[in-house]
Amino acid sequence: MKNKRKLILMVGLSTSALLISSIAAVGLLKPAGVDIFSKAQDIYSCDLPSGYHEISDLMDYIYENATDSEIDNPYTIRGTITRRHDDFAFLQRVNQTTGYTDAIRISGLNNLEINLKEGSVIDIQGGKITLSYNTPTLYMSESGDTTYNVAFETNPWGYEPKVYEGLNDYFSRGLASDTYNDNEEYAFSRYIKINGVKPSFFEDEESYSIGDETYYIGGVLDPIYTSSLLNFAIKDNVGVSDKMSTAISEGKLINITGIMYHHSDYYLVLMQSSDDITISDKTSYDENVIATRTSSKFIFGTADSSQLSFPSYLLKNKGDVPYVDFAEFFLYRCAVFYSDYEYFVLDKYYLEDDYVVYSNQNSLGEVHIDCNADTITVYDYSGYLTMDLYRLDDGSPYLDDRIDLAWCYPNEKSAGINHPDRIKTFDLGQFGLDIVMDKFGNAFVPITVLSNIFLTNFGYSFSFNGSNLYYVYRLLNDSDLLNLYWADSPFNDLNRSEEYSAFTYNDLCFTLKYCYGLFDERYPDGNPDELIQSLGLKDLLTSTNNDELEEGLLKLTGQWIFEGHAGYSALSPLTHSEDFSMEVINQIYNEALATNSRYNQLMETNAELASYRDEFGKQIGLEMSGDTAIIRFDGFVKYDNGDTNTIDVDSYTYAQIHDMGSELLFKKAFKEIGENPDIDNVIIDLSLNGGGHIAVVPWLLAYLTDDVSVAFRNITYGEETDLHYNVDLNFDGVYDELDTYKGKYNYYCLTSRASFSCGNWLPTVIHEKGLATMIGERSGGGICSVSNMSSAVGTVFRNSSLNQMGVYDGNNFINYEDGSEVDYQIDRQHFYDTAYLINFIHNLSN
Repeated sequence: MKNKRKLILMVGLSTSALLISSIAAVGLLKPAGVDIFSKAQDIYSCDLPSGYHEISDLMDYIYENATDSEIDNPYTIRGTITRRHDDFAFLQRVNQTTGYTDAIRISGLNNLEINLKEGSVIDIQGGKITLSYNTPTLYMSESGDTTYNVAFETNPWGYEPKVYEGLNDYFSRGLASDTYNDNEEYAFSRYIKINGVKPSFFEDEESYSIGDETYYIGGVLDPIYTSSLLNFAIKDNVGVSDKMSTAISEGKLINITGIMYHHSDYYLVLMQSSDDITISDKTSYDENVIATRTSSKFIFGTADSSQLSFPSYLLKNKGDVPYVDFAEFFLYRCAVFYSDYEYFVLDKYYLEDDYVVYSNQNSLGEVHIDCNADTITVYDYSGYLTMDLYRLDDGSPYLDDRIDLAWCYPNEKSAGINHPDRIKTFDLGQFGLDIVMDKFGNAFVPITVLSNIFLTNFGYSFSFNGSNLYYVYRLLNDSDLLNLYWADSPFNDLNRSEEYSAFTYNDLCFTLKYCYGLFDERYPDGNPDELIQSLGLKDLLTSTNNDELEEGLLKLTGQWIFEGHAGYSALSPLTHSEDFSMEVINQIYNEALATNSRYNQLMETNAELASYRDEFGKQIGLEMSGDTAIIRFDGFVKYDNGDTNTIDVDSYTYAQIHDMGSELLFKKAFKEIGENPDIDNVIIDLSLNGGGHIAVVPWLLAYLTDDVSVAFRNITYGEETDLHYNVDLNFDGVYDELDTYKGKYNYYCLTSRASFSCGNWLPTVIHEKGLATMIGERSGGGICSVSNMSSAVGTVFRNSSLNQMGVYDGNNFINYEDGSEVDYQIDRQHFYDTAYLINFIHNLSN
């Protein structure tokens, strides 16, 4: 028999698992009385009179007390007979405390005077109980110590089934409340109907025995998740094959009705006859809310293996704005990054008046979605970061690879310095963005909004090209993927719809507010719409004309968003046309940048200092003169090619090693400094250093101190973390007093207005910790790590992320967006005059 898989859990179904053998009878019992009162409205939710126990109470008693010998049943229980097999059946009832369906096997039914049909609700008192094959079993006994009454009878097939719209709806909405736990070897869920599934196969020539009945096996797929299959077993094969073939050949879907059966690690639907299969044109969604359901993808590369599908939706009255189901998208977001993504499955446990609450039984907090107010509140927002989450002092989380440098290890001094509640509310309604709920309680949110909340804000930026989500990091480095990004986009027409144009603008405002790490700092009023209006760009940014929109995005980025980290990456599918060429893009963008004060500061400082450095003939690397050594480097480069201890730094020039890794450059420089006994002073020249990889900063700090510490702040909810590192500078595998140059030299740090990002962070730590004397001029700023964000039409921007870099001074988190001050100022024309610098620091020491 074929190996099948169900949605998400992907569990196999084998033929042997279907061969359920009967259990030998242990005796007969004449019923004490048969009282047929009424028919049950819900075959599992029968009343529980006073003095009765839940089935789970009996099961707990069995597991705690059962041995190889039988023990007496101490409780009176009530439940519904489900799925009778020869001499045994299952007694099930919805537990009113837990909401789950409890089940226990009862045996000894073969020759009773009354035939206990499926759907009979019975009371059982007494009886012998034991564990059989790890399955709790209650035996009817000949000795008369078991009494029972049939409270009422009903045929479960005669009631309206619980209806699910497709496999995905059942597995996301039904399993949480319909199946029993793993202790029960055979457990049956309620009578169900699954609408809008795709027929896959039917084995009408091969039969299987299930108890005393003969079944044939078939399979159905979800229309979107076509790799996920659910099996069904059906008594009557007449006409079933024709229905399956007709539906497949005509591209139609089918509805199936039966009892959901759960055995160990697989699920299937038990059906009675071909009447339980009907051909339907319905697709698998709420037709009152959803107009169309299709497949979108997370795309990492051009190969199919680097793509993962997820469902997307167009909703009624929402035009062509693409939506996703919140729980589906979050699960598939986790599937992108984690193999064990079921760890992140969200359970829906509260639903009322367009308000739904999702929870996770592992480490994640709740998510509250209010579809009336159009808000998403995430409790413990940082918990949605990763599975590799650590908490410091029960407070701030940090990633052990936040600084992922070889020979650099976090130590026990690391601590959370601010422990906020980590609750974050995203107000979509403020920006005219709608959350929609269907009749099943599924909350639908625009794709780009959820992508920003749970991808962009965690450093995994994906850009939506109108069809699929593309991983931005790969887009920036893979021309083939970029070409696919453009070719695969529906944004090639000159104009977009009114609905999508309005959505694009609203989404942009939302993105600026919640994803741009410096928005509130640079625009304290906090209203992106007011900012855009003040810049005179709203008409362009709300235009249905794609060229005008892109012009507005270019101007917004150049005039205001750009601050050294953030900028325009020119990747929008809208720009892939002859009328809006890269030449036009560059012209508009450069004209906008010319009005930007931060851009002018950085460019003018760079140009002036580069001219001075050329004038004095200075290069990156090490210069030694008299008692002073000067280390110049222009970027923080992380060495990624293995153990730095295996590199012979003497084999490379400073120009070569500068681009290989800053760790190697400093290793080479301090090796040569150590060989010169005349050196007392070391100047670290960051005057033309524009930043780079944050992991290099603790490494370089280790040359100045034996207490390396840096700090991070996540501005989403103000969480702050002080991280301390042990750095094994001499690579002997032991961190000790030999792993620092503290006290060996007098340290100085030279900065300028062009010292940016890490070139600003390192001086900030040095200044606040008093590790060196700061000289030159105030550094250039740049306090956020760099990520990416994108517009709803796929324009990609470099972005100052929500993670800020700084230092903890023992009381407060400190960083400087406008640069760190120096202790002593030096005019720029002297920055590369070695004689002047040496004389300057000598005068300071005197």
